[in-house]
Amino acid sequence: MPINLHALSMLLVLSGLISQPVLAAESSTDTLLRGAKKWVEKDRADIAKTMLKKAILLDPNSQEALYMMGRIELKDGKSDEATKYLHKLKQTAPGGKRTQELNDAIYGKVAPTLKAPTASFVKPAPSLQAPTTSFIKPAKPVTKLKVATTKEAQSKQVKQIKKSKQTEPELSPKVDKIDADEAAVRLANDPDIIARTDALDALADGNIDQAETSLLDIIKRRPNDPEVIGGLGLVHQKRGNFIESEKYFIQAVAAAQGEESEAGRWESLIGTARFSQYMTNAKALLNENKLPEAEAAIEQAIALKPGDPDTLAVRGNIKTEENNFPEAERLYREALKIEGYNSFATRGLANLLVRMGRSEEALSFIEQVLNDYPNEWRKSPYSQASLLREAGNLYIAAHQPSYAVKAFEQAVSVDPKNPWVRFSLAKHYISLDLIPLARGVIQEGVNLSPDDPAMHQVQALVLLSLDDYKGALDSLNQIPENQLTQDLRETKNSALIKYYSQQANEKIAQGNRKEAMHIMSVAQTLAQGDYSATEQVAEAWFRLDQQKLGLAAMRALPQPAPLQTQVRFASLLNRAKQDQDLEAYLPTLRIPEGNDDTSKKYRASIQEIEFAMAGRHYDKLIKAGKTVQAQQFADTIMNANQLSTSDYFRFHRSYFSKAQLPENAIAMLNQEKEQSPDDMNIRYELAHAYSQDKQSSNSQREIQELLAMTKSDDIDMRLRIAGLQQSVGDSNGARLTVRDLTTRFPNNTDVLFQAGNIARSSGKYNQAMRYYQKSKAQSLQPQATNDTVIVSEQGPLLNLLPKSQDKRATKPIALVSNKESDSIYRSALAGDTNKAKPQTAGLSAVDEAMNSIAAQRSAKIEAGLDIQSKTAGNGTSTYNSIEVPMLARFPIGYEAHGTVQVDKVSIDAGSLPATFNDAALFGKIHITQTPLAAPLAQTASGTSIGLGYEQSGVKADIGLVGQGFPVRNVVGGIRTGGDFGGLSYSLSLSRRPYTGSLLSYAGAKDPISGITWGGVTNTGLSLYMSTTLGDFNVSGMGSYGLLRGQNVLNNSRLYLRAAIDTDIYTTDDSVLNIGLSASYTSFAKNQAFYTFGHGGYYSPQSSLSFSLPVELSGRADLLSYQVRASVSYSRTREDAAVFYPTDAALQAQAALGPNFPPGNSQAIYQGGTGGGFGYGLLAATEYRLTPNFALGGRFTMDRSAYYAPNNLFFYGRYMFNPETGAVKMRPEFVTPYAQY
Repeated sequence: MPINLHALSMLLVLSGLISQPVLAAESSTDTLLRGAKKWVEKDRADIAKTMLKKAILLDPNSQEALYMMGRIELKDGKSDEATKYLHKLKQTAPGGKRTQELNDAIYGKVAPTLKAPTASFVKPAPSLQAPTTSFIKPAKPVTKLKVATTKEAQSKQVKQIKKSKQTEPELSPKVDKIDADEAAVRLANDPDIIARTDALDALADGNIDQAETSLLDIIKRRPNDPEVIGGLGLVHQKRGNFIESEKYFIQAVAAAQGEESEAGRWESLIGTARFSQYMTNAKALLNENKLPEAEAAIEQAIALKPGDPDTLAVRGNIKTEENNFPEAERLYREALKIEGYNSFATRGLANLLVRMGRSEEALSFIEQVLNDYPNEWRKSPYSQASLLREAGNLYIAAHQPSYAVKAFEQAVSVDPKNPWVRFSLAKHYISLDLIPLARGVIQEGVNLSPDDPAMHQVQALVLLSLDDYKGALDSLNQIPENQLTQDLRETKNSALIKYYSQQANEKIAQGNRKEAMHIMSVAQTLAQGDYSATEQVAEAWFRLDQQKLGLAAMRALPQPAPLQTQVRFASLLNRAKQDQDLEAYLPTLRIPEGNDDTSKKYRASIQEIEFAMAGRHYDKLIKAGKTVQAQQFADTIMNANQLSTSDYFRFHRSYFSKAQLPENAIAMLNQEKEQSPDDMNIRYELAHAYSQDKQSSNSQREIQELLAMTKSDDIDMRLRIAGLQQSVGDSNGARLTVRDLTTRFPNNTDVLFQAGNIARSSGKYNQAMRYYQKSKAQSLQPQATNDTVIVSEQGPLLNLLPKSQDKRATKPIALVSNKESDSIYRSALAGDTNKAKPQTAGLSAVDEAMNSIAAQRSAKIEAGLDIQSKTAGNGTSTYNSIEVPMLARFPIGYEAHGTVQVDKVSIDAGSLPATFNDAALFGKIHITQTPLAAPLAQTASGTSIGLGYEQSGVKADIGLVGQGFPVRNVVGGIRTGGDFGGLSYSLSLSRRPYTGSLLSYAGAKDPISGITWGGVTNTGLSLYMSTTLGDFNVSGMGSYGLLRGQNVLNNSRLYLRAAIDTDIYTTDDSVLNIGLSASYTSFAKNQAFYTFGHGGYYSPQSSLSFSLPVELSGRADLLSYQVRASVSYSRTREDAAVFYPTDAALQAQAALGPNFPPGNSQAIYQGGTGGGFGYGLLAATEYRLTPNFALGGRFTMDRSAYYAPNNLFFYGRYMFNPETGAVKMRPEFVTPYAQY
């Protein structure tokens, strides 16, 4: 719940902790007493004494005034002065309570501590931290001085001021006691005196601006009043303007004119101001890492206050930065002996203990200090909150996140307007995946301090850590331009560059590379000269595969660059595989030899780069076939480095045992396993290596051993094992592993996600979506850690989830180009090699998986125009067709799709000539022995309709081909497939039309008898299998089918094919593949002819062919392409066939002749052998015009003896859900139903 201050005040009033204001009028003495008590409460006895003296002047018998003066003098060690006030009290009130209390205090008896009574006018001590403002000049009558740097100069200044005041009249002549009393009464009732008191009260309450305004007004009428002049000095002191405050205190000393106590007070404040200035200088120099200068400044402060604990603590900070830890610890502990709750020393010692590896001791120390001095810490909320923040950090280091939450939340409660305390709490919430709470605690801070630039900066930093760059910029834009520090400007610039990078990623994901490059060109101009920002830009260029631009941006940075940037540049050179540049650059790096974490991290990064370079050289030797030389090189590199056993194996396995040689990795991992048999990561890598090497039994053995070693509640490792089981083809094992986890951890997001992955890989998309949706729902809920986070018994201390969020309107961030960014953009376009990978912007793994499944549900409509042309015998083997396929595909749930396809078909085989010799071998014309009356056009047109269903690797369809053809056929098929071990397979049963000629496809009508024949279908079973052997893809296929047609001789077909291919050149956006295939085809009967009873399709009794295809496929921006060329060689054998195979009587009549077509001496087609060389070409392309619409085309041709078909195909596709990301590597065509 939010802290309701009004309700809290009422509660305290009702509890008696705060009294209601007394409305009765106060006397002048009461006014002075009230002010004095307030200054006592604020530990400013010097100011209180002045007011008490005036109160005693007005009322010499005031017991309260006499008692307070006595106690103050006693506290200052002036027992004689205290005794004087005791005598006056005894004369005024011999038996009074205050008289007895002061007597007991002076003569050794226990007396109550002097404190302000709990009257209504007593307020809590305000924070002493004041905002910084500009200096306001005093009124003209005040002499302006330069700061005196020595006591001699100071004395001269004071004498000069006193001399100038000798001619000024006395404020009140002191003739006798009556006149003095009258003067004191007049003074107390003077409006300016009352205003002065109110101004000083306002200053004490922290209302600095109000106090300054009032004092500047009063000084116009009382230019020589030391209280007013000194008050202005206090104003500047609270603002941290110590030089200006010292000037005012010097003038206040001169204005005191012989009042020793008053002058002494301002003289002491001169020293305080100078001391504060030295301390401020020392801290600033320390922050700038100017340690010798900081040491000199703190020595000046120590000279003024030798025993001050703050000076000792700051000097301890300096020694810490000098790595002189023993001396730093001595100084901190010496400071704490003087003041056990000193905030500088406490925080300094805690941090030092952490740096020295004594975190537990540091945590115990902080807890003890907070417990020993609770009241002192409460007086300074800032210090208490800072110390609690330190404790929270130590609890995190000690793996006690719930205690850290309590510490951070208590810190926020103590100092709710402290932005950095809120930042620590928010970051800890984020680490616990409590994102809404993190946003809430920062938003609450912004609501409390909407004008605090630091609070907006903290909010921006938190949002940046959540990748909410737009939100971070919105927050930073709330800070006025004149309040932006250099640090804030750098944060804002960094946020803008990250925002642009995020926008570029989104454009890449949408397939819009050009706009992504445009955005990054602008970002690069913003980052110039900024090391961190330029590193971000370079990373973005690398994501766009524009390594040259990324490296160029890094090279353009001012030199010498920080070591962090130099190491980052080396890592980018490594990623770009610029080994020649690395060989020259790495020796220039100067990595410190220290054992601090940063130096060790840099050395590890460079070592990783050096091994990566060596690994690339090793790969070159392996590819060149120099295996022995490669192994010798690897041994030399490994032995040249002093490596731990684990690093030795890791580097060897990472860089010298590549995937193409998994047996090397297996041997190395087995050695590691012998040395570290309980290392589960090694076991995991070994199982994976066995899987890569196709050693399934060994892989399964290692997996089972790994499962036995893994604790049942080790969720991370068991999920990794399940993923490994899935990758090696053990889907059932993976399901069992994850099922056990889901039973015991039903709400664990990682378990649910992996269960979804397994269901998805099995094609169970509905089940997968249910798992993903539950995982996502759970991720939006606060998750408990192993160390359960309990904020408090009643709930959070703060209202971290406010009902009304800040809904301020924000302007879109404009992309502003300039000449320089345009030049960079042109360079990017010119050098773009289109290698960007499809990316997702800011999506979780669950969202990506859900989007992937949802994308599969997308509906689409496709249409094409298929033009085929083959010129041969007119009216028979000539084949010209136009097909217009139209397909609608729609989702059925998440697992299935349905299709409806309607194709319009038009076939033209030319006109059958009228002459007997040209027409005799068609139908029954030979029997007539006479020519046709006229040429006979051979055409057909019709419609094909198909319905399809796809689910989980099963695809089925049924339809009608050729409605309107002479012969129509019901066709269809069912196909299933999957993986078995390292093999992929596809098994299908189908009935499909034969489309090689008009006769085989549509059927024809005999011009003599009017009988229809043809319309051949192939009903058969086929099996396809494939696997990989190293870099080669190997596949095999076999099919057997029964060929049937109307009034056509039954036939059968056997087809076998084997192929091997490999990618000889591969990038992210292009693949060049070469292969070799061999196929064998055998038909039982030769049915290649067009007389009645034949099918009109090529059907050799044996055909053996070899083909060598070369294919280039890829993409360029929104264009995909495919080019293939092949050469082939074949040998065939065809048996002889009778003219009329289905009718013996008709064949007997045909044998009588007497006339036979040219080339035939009897009614038999002659058989024989043949073959030869051929070639084929294919060129296809597709372009995504919009995210919803694509157009494409394809051209194919084949050339061999007596066979020369051409095909031209155009198509368009409309996607109801827009396609984003890079286009696919090959065009995707709509397939006419007859060609399934």
